[in-house]
Amino acid sequence: MNRSLLRYCVFRQCLMVIAMLLISLAGITRTGAVVSGGPLLTNAVEKEQQRIMQDYRAEQSKQEKQRVAKLRYEQKQQRRAAILAGMEAQLHAEQQLVVLPPRAAIGSDAPPSSIWHFPPLLFAILAVILLAAGIFLKYLRSQQNKTPS
Repeated sequence: MNRSLLRYCVFRQCLMVIAMLLISLAGITRTGAVVSGGPLLTNAVEKEQQRIMQDYRAEQSKQEKQRVAKLRYEQKQQRRAAILAGMEAQLHAEQQLVVLPPRAAIGSDAPPSSIWHFPPLLFAILAVILLAAGIFLKYLRSQQNKTPS
């Protein structure tokens, strides 16, 4: 019995030592988790720095896009100005070829253009004259047919 009691005591002490080691390890792990805020703080600082760098790059990208857009707009305006200058030169050249009397400004005392220089009105008058002549000839024929011969 002595032997079994001894084994029992040794076994019990081993279990107690194992239990104490587990408890102490659990306490150290919990304490380490509570105390170890350093790496988390460093990660937060790094994340903030990364966010600041990302904002800075986004701002640079935006400014670059605005610069390119402004450059393209200026190039487009230069092309338009060149086209307009070419059109004005072409118009001036054509005006030199075709000489037209200048029109009087509205409200000026310039004499109005002659009625005979207005072709649509001339054609209208000619049409009325031809229509009247046709009606008159028809009337004369009807009068000749009415008279007994």
